[in-house]
Amino acid sequence: MGSFFSLQVAKTGLFTSQKALEVTGHNIANANTEGYSRQRLELSSIPGISSVEFGSGQGVSTDDLVQIRDRFLDYHYRSENSSSGELDTKMQALEYVEGVLGEPSDFGVSASLSDLFNSMEQLGSEPHNLSIRETVVQNAVKLTDAFRTISGSLGDYLGKIDDNITMVAQEINRVGVQILGLNETIHQYEISGANANDLRDQRNLLVDTLSGMAPVEVSETESGEYRLFMGSNPFINNMEMNSLAVIPTLDTPYRGDQLNQLYWEGNDSPVDMAGGELGGLFSIRDGATGDDQGIPYYMDQLDLLAKSVISRFNEVNREGYTLPVDGNESRQNVDFFDSDLTTAASIRVSSALLQSGGNIAAASEEVGDNNWGNNGNLILLSGIREESDVAVDGRSIGNMESFYQSVVSDLAINTSYYKNRSESQRELTEHIENQKLSVSEVSIDEEMANMVQYQQSYNAAAKLIAVVDEMLNTLINVVGG
Repeated sequence: MGSFFSLQVAKTGLFTSQKALEVTGHNIANANTEGYSRQRLELSSIPGISSVEFGSGQGVSTDDLVQIRDRFLDYHYRSENSSSGELDTKMQALEYVEGVLGEPSDFGVSASLSDLFNSMEQLGSEPHNLSIRETVVQNAVKLTDAFRTISGSLGDYLGKIDDNITMVAQEINRVGVQILGLNETIHQYEISGANANDLRDQRNLLVDTLSGMAPVEVSETESGEYRLFMGSNPFINNMEMNSLAVIPTLDTPYRGDQLNQLYWEGNDSPVDMAGGELGGLFSIRDGATGDDQGIPYYMDQLDLLAKSVISRFNEVNREGYTLPVDGNESRQNVDFFDSDLTTAASIRVSSALLQSGGNIAAASEEVGDNNWGNNGNLILLSGIREESDVAVDGRSIGNMESFYQSVVSDLAINTSYYKNRSESQRELTEHIENQKLSVSEVSIDEEMANMVQYQQSYNAAAKLIAVVDEMLNTLINVVGG
């Protein structure tokens, strides 16, 4: 019995070494496959028969084929990747907004407002000069053009951000469908006793991709039920998926149409998403406060300045008197800007000024034959530049030029802040990814060493079979002789 028992022991070693070589070959073949985790054959010795004295064991058995992954690093990477996606999105958006404002610039709001005040100061020394008056009007037109151009560009970008939210939501649903399909395939594989490590790698790669778009958490029960949460909401529950629905329901004062809102399918409560590219897009599209400065915040600041300019210039110009030119009498209550258009997107110079620069109310009293040089009210118009207590609709902006400079400065600070944070977060995410790879990535050198080891084990097991066979032949010949 001993010799035949040795054959059985040698056979287990032969088959196990062959299987280990197959696993090594599979690892080497997938060394460059994205998301692949190296696999390892787990072995254990087969205990000897207790009834046999001095039993030496029955060889080796293959217990499992496992993936070499660190679940903590998976969780940590997805969390940091979500933060990285959010910060990158905010940084890129704020850089775009900074480019739209384009400060410093010869054609931006700051330069245009400055040019308007400068030309009014020049007019102060020659208030009767129609040529200089037309320069003032043209500078006022330049200012309104700057307001409308910037507001229009920000409004267009707001629409693009809204479209991006839709596209990211659709991509999340698409990835979710793929994960759902893998869940079913993995279940079918493993319920029959087969190994689905390669499919699990594909699923993990999809979840990693998903984490850049939205915050995700994964859990799997001992029975194999797989759950994926997005934020605090269940997105995938084993073989079921809770899709995102995109519905235009969000009103905005900056566009004529409604913005898209996300809902869980069949649910009338909007999705509250913080983190990932989607969270960053929401923050940029909807942020309207000093603590969350998105596009609406900067459009609101622009509107506030435009309305202050319209209100203050009109208030002062109405008090003064125009020149009696083009058949008009010297009169009061003439608007400098169109009082019916009070946003940065709509601001216009009044029709009276567009008709004639003589309608700039420079005089503090009615202009007749002898007082064309009266600049009493023009001094007040020019003095708006130095005012530090400008307010409109109960909201104070202080000084007009300083207010806009502070808006531009805040934007530059925010852009720099998110740029620095984004770079730091990207480095952290890459560091954790490298840690993941150091655990799960295939090392060709290591696999080559394993291949030599398993080859030698295979050869040794085969040699043992040959030796036992020779012993049996000898034994049979002796007994037969």
